Amino acid sequence: MVGTVVLPASPPAARHRALYEVTRPAHGEVWHHPHVHGANLGVSAAAYRDARGFPPLAVGEDRALVQALERGEHRVLRTAQYPVLTSARLRTRARGGFGDHLSAPSHRAGA
Repeated sequence: MVGTVVLPASPPAARHRALYEVTRPAHGEVWHHPHVHGANLGVSAAAYRDARGFPPLAVGEDRALVQALERGEHRVLRTAQYPVLTSARLRTRARGGFGDHLSAPSHRAGA
């Protein structure tokens, strides 16, 4: 299961939400979103072992795991039905991670 995230109320959260929502289909159609967030990722133990787990990457290991699952023909449900609350941290812990995404020019005020 590849879910989505929501952020606590803040200026970065409002900008992120607006940009996030434009990727949704119109008229309430099912959203098979392109997003992968390690904060909202569920994998069975058998599928995880078959995909050889998280690869040893500094960033993007969650996306790489999902790609391996898809290549291995595992069923991957991309759903926005069960979002999880995650941090709107702008001081990043991993270069290229979600904090950098939130800090990107497209997410800054006035962008």
